[in-house]
Amino acid sequence: MLDNWILASAGMTHIKNRFSTCFSIFLNNNFFLSSHSKFYTRMNIILLTLFAFIINIPFGYWRANVQKFSLQFLLAIHLPILFIIAFRILSGSWFEILTFLFTVPAFFLGQLAGSRIYLSRKVRDAFPLTSCLVMDLVRVKSNSEK
Repeated sequence: MLDNWILASAGMTHIKNRFSTCFSIFLNNNFFLSSHSKFYTRMNIILLTLFAFIINIPFGYWRANVQKFSLQFLLAIHLPILFIIAFRILSGSWFEILTFLFTVPAFFLGQLAGSRIYLSRKVRDAFPLTSCLVMDLVRVKSNSEK
């Protein structure tokens, strides 16, 4: 009641009504899905999780080769977030709470996998490595063909 009085006194009842209408539409669209829609929602979560893991592998590889807390280190951690946000928007899953339970661990596991790949290749390979996983793989392939 007090909340309504404060909003009304500030001339913001229209904004509150608009927000509650949008929020109820959000609830109706996401929590009361048909079984057909639930399948596609699950598929989006699986694809989003795989995308978050796979996109972070090269960035984890890059992160393992740079100095901690440098600009490149911070970019290697934060640039994949932009790709994941874009994929969320394109897939229609937006920012549902359920998706965070899967994508956040996939993000960290992808970073960890990329850094482990770098460290294992650093110990095993005789030639110097760069910060780019793709270029190092191309170099290995071209050296093996010679």
